[in-house]
Amino acid sequence: MKTTNISFNLNTSTNNPENRTYSGRGKVCYPFVVHRPKFDGEQCWVVSHLASGRQTFRAKTLKDAQKLVNVLAQFSVFLLPECEEFYLRCSRETPNIVGAIRASGYNRDSRRFE
Repeated sequence: MKTTNISFNLNTSTNNPENRTYSGRGKVCYPFVVHRPKFDGEQCWVVSHLASGRQTFRAKTLKDAQKLVNVLAQFSVFLLPECEEFYLRCSRETPNIVGAIRASGYNRDSRRFE
């Protein structure tokens, strides 16, 4: 995966407008965007849902982020725009999504595929 300079809106709980827009290196992999924001000194790649701006998972490497995108792309719920139905379906499908990611070898503690 090759990154470029991108900019998009995040869906965060912060009131600071600087933290609501990401500008930096990343890659749009519709319906996701892979980016590298700053998290209290932790360096990781984040896979966010493009329509809602919500973070889905974090990965240590860009290669691992691409694997997460490949697994998440199997779920049609991510093709929905941000709406009430999107959030309802996400909450129903969360066990299946997490199960598929774990089954593919993702370790949430190390943020790597084993």
